[in-house]
Amino acid sequence: MIGTTLQNRHQEKTTMKNLRLFIILLIVTVFVAVLIAWGGIWGDARALVMGIKPEVYKAFARVCTVKNSNDLPEQVRGVQQAAEFTGGRGPHPIIAFSTSGDLYGSAAGLPRGWNPASVNATQLVLCVGDERVDLPGPAFPVCQHYFDRVPTRRTMLFAARTGKKLWTSDFYRYYSPCDAQEVDSTTLDAMVSEIRTNIEKGYIQP
Repeated sequence: MIGTTLQNRHQEKTTMKNLRLFIILLIVTVFVAVLIAWGGIWGDARALVMGIKPEVYKAFARVCTVKNSNDLPEQVRGVQQAAEFTGGRGPHPIIAFSTSGDLYGSAAGLPRGWNPASVNATQLVLCVGDERVDLPGPAFPVCQHYFDRVPTRRTMLFAARTGKKLWTSDFYRYYSPCDAQEVDSTTLDAMVSEIRTNIEKGYIQP
């Protein structure tokens, strides 16, 4: 009788222990699911705020991501549904990412037709490195001044469908003594303006 009672108590303790473990596992599972869902919602909301459609953001998300944010990828994963980049006069819809995987800059200020309306319309992917001061400054004089070690972002441009590297360029922030103002070419609209000019001049080829 006593042995049976002890056995029952042991079974009850084991059952309660298993139940507690099950509840803990269930809570952790639900928590992880909520985090994943919230991450997706947050990514979609951020894309909309940046002027990019969520489906476009999702198709190209993390293509520019690297372990060391000072580096840039030599090639990216192409997206077969993307449009072919054929060069010449645009528009050439483009999406830009930092090397941490976040969207870079707001697409609201891009020229008409350059903000991709869909994955199928996207032709170019721009990967933008972190701002650095250990790179050489602009090779051109500004008001007879050469600048060295100014805040710089190195970029690489890729064809969205094939992942082929098309172009590499540095963009700068510096103070212009002639205009007595800060010059910032690291904004997305300034970068796209430079890319557009180089495509139209034939310096950026498919």
